[in-house]
Amino acid sequence: QLVTQFSTLFKGRYAKIIWLTRASGNIYGNQVWGMDTKDCIPHQITTNANLATATAQLYDPVMTWNQQRVLVTNGSNMTIYLVNWDGTGFKSLVTGYFSGYAWRQNTTDWIVATPKTSPSANNSSVYRINVDTPTVKVLLWNKTICGSGPSFHAGLSADGTRMAENYPHPNM
Repeated sequence: QLVTQFSTLFKGRYAKIIWLTRASGNIYGNQVWGMDTKDCIPHQITTNANLATATAQLYDPVMTWNQQRVLVTNGSNMTIYLVNWDGTGFKSLVTGYFSGYAWRQNTTDWIVATPKTSPSANNSSVYRINVDTPTVKVLLWNKTICGSGPSFHAGLSADGTRMAENYPHPNM
């Protein structure tokens, strides 16, 4: 039924869609799934082999600009993971951060993230982190608390020059 709804919604236009699934009774996501409207076949992007679904607390998966890679934060260990669209190449990108948004500047993929010790911890700094070289971090903001509530929902303008965030949660 979901596949039919997506096919109807996109009316033959091309898109890739990602979402989280949850185990019964769990409020957090434990697997990332995706679907390409070219074939409308859902597929599991993360698996038990690369991310133990029993302990995963996944938040807000995002795709890189070219839609070939997925970034997702696991709140149980405050690690941002990177995985290819087809589920291969799963790896830890950076630990101690919570992701919010991905974008491309020139030919570089970045993720906007805030340092956190837990999903509900507040912080006053926001960084952009190079997806291919995660040791490259650029401070974007350190003026007020951000990242309040159960996650970090930073949104960027298309050119990456303006950001909105949900502090105090649920306000902007």
